[in-house]
Formats: sequence, C-alpha cells, structure tokens
Amino acid sequence: MLRGKPASSADTQQNAAEGLLGSGAGRVAVIAAGLIVVAIGAGLAIAGLTKRFERHLRVSRMTRATRNLLRRLGEVGFTAKGIAYGIAGVLFVTAALQYDPSKARGLDAALRALAGETYGFWLLLLVALGFLSYGLFSMAEAKYRKV
Repeated sequence: MLRGKPASSADTQQNAAEGLLGSGAGRVAVIAAGLIVVAIGAGLAIAGLTKRFERHLRVSRMTRATRNLLRRLGEVGFTAKGIAYGIAGVLFVTAALQYDPSKARGLDAALRALAGETYGFWLLLLVALGFLSYGLFSMAEAKYRKV
C-alpha cells in the first residue's frame, strides 16, 4: 500500500500461503491455520445455535421484545459468521493439500465460491442477511453487554 498498490487481505493471505507452501513444514502450517479458522467458525456457529452469546448480556435490563429480537439476531448472525469462516478455513486446507496458494484467499474468496454455486445469489443473500444480523446484534450488544 505504501508503494501505491492496493493490497487486499486476499492478496496478503495468498502471498503468505505461497511463502509457506514453498518451505518444508509450510504445508503443515497452512493446513493447521486452515483448521484453526474452521474451528473458530465452528465455535461461532455453535455459539449462535446454542445461544451461548446470551451469557454476556444483561438480559434482566431488556424488555421481552428486545430479548427475543437480540436472541434471533445473535442466532442468525453468529451462525452465518461461523459458516463464512468455516468456508474460508476449508479453502486454506484445500490450497495446502493441492499445493495451490491461489486458493488460500480468505473470506472474500469464500463468498466468491458461494457465488459460483447454482444458487449463488440466494446463498450470498443469506450470508449478507446473516452478516447484517450480526452487525445489528453487535450494536445492541454495546448497550447490554456485561462489563
């Protein structure tokens, strides 16, 4: 970026994966990184599905309607974010297994992979709604988070 070239996070991830795949233990490191990202995604999705995020909220200060709304936004948002991270992690593992650094592109490539599917538009719409839900949940969380 300092040299005037726009650098995306995908380019940075691809360059890092390329360097790692060129070294002896690099392939294992890229697989490990991918599995860690998959695990983080699974943790986020599980937190959404089990409503674990509610432990960090002052539920007693909410009205019933607010509590129900935040519960739904958290369920959808955390699950969608977890799925997106999981896809990105799988792309990292795939890049390492196939020795193809161009596949280690991160979240933007994960979303492009979804777009390439038969129902890509609808999948992306669902992911976008999930991210919107997560964003709305995060804004409300700022008010009700236990500190």
